[in-house]
Amino acid sequence: MSALDFQALAAPFAVNDVEWRVGKTGKDNKAMALAYVDARVVMERLDKVVGPAHWGATYSHAETKTICELSIFCDDQWVTKANGAGDTSFEKEKGACSDAFKRAAVLWGIGRYLYNLDTPWVSLDKHGRNIARGEMPKLQRLLGTDARDMPPLNIIDTSKFGDFVVEYENDDEFVDGVAGLIYSAKSTTDLEALYKANLARLKKMQHEEPETWAVLHNNFTHKKSEFSNGKAAA
Repeated sequence: MSALDFQALAAPFAVNDVEWRVGKTGKDNKAMALAYVDARVVMERLDKVVGPAHWGATYSHAETKTICELSIFCDDQWVTKANGAGDTSFEKEKGACSDAFKRAAVLWGIGRYLYNLDTPWVSLDKHGRNIARGEMPKLQRLLGTDARDMPPLNIIDTSKFGDFVVEYENDDEFVDGVAGLIYSAKSTTDLEALYKANLARLKKMQHEEPETWAVLHNNFTHKKSEFSNGKAAA
C-alpha cells in the first residue's frame, strides 16, 4: 500500500452528507445546532482513501463506555487509534458503537473540521425537538455553500403522477409531505413525477418562501445524487 493520504482522510465531506442535530437547549424554543455525519459516511471515506481491506474496527467496553479501536494499514504495518463514547438515548448500544467509531475516526483526521464549525443558536420546530426548516440555509452557509444560490432543478416533464400529488392545504404539512415522498422515492422517475405533480405550488414557494424551497431543493438534489451514485434502490 502507498503512503497514507492524510489530507484526503481529513477533507471536508460533501454538504449533503453533513447533518445537524439539537445540542444545548435554551429559552424561547432555541437550541445550539451541532454538525455531524453518519457513521456510514465515515466508512465510505475509509473505503475510498485506504481501501476496504486496509482498515478495521474492534470494540470493547470500559465500565459504561464503548471503546472503538480503529486500525489502518499504513507504512507496511497496522496502526491503531482508539476513542470511546457512552450510551445514547437512541438504540443505546448501537449508538455508543457508532459514536465511538466516529470519535476514533476523528483521531485520524476524519471529520475533525466539524468540531471547529460555529454552533449557532437556532429556532426549533413547534414540537421543540428538531431544528426548524427555516434555519437550514443559515446552517448550510457555515459549510461553505448558500442554498439560495443553488441552480434550478433539471427535471424532465412527466405525466406519470400516480400518488405523488401532495394535497395538504397547510404549508408545513405540504412541505413535510413532499419531503416524505422524496425520502421514499424509488427512482428518478418518482422524483420527476413528484416535482411535476406539485409544480404550481413548488414554483410559488420558490418566489414566496425561498428558504423553505432551498431545503426541499437540497432534498431533491441529494436524492438524485444517491440514484446517480447507486446508493439508493432504483
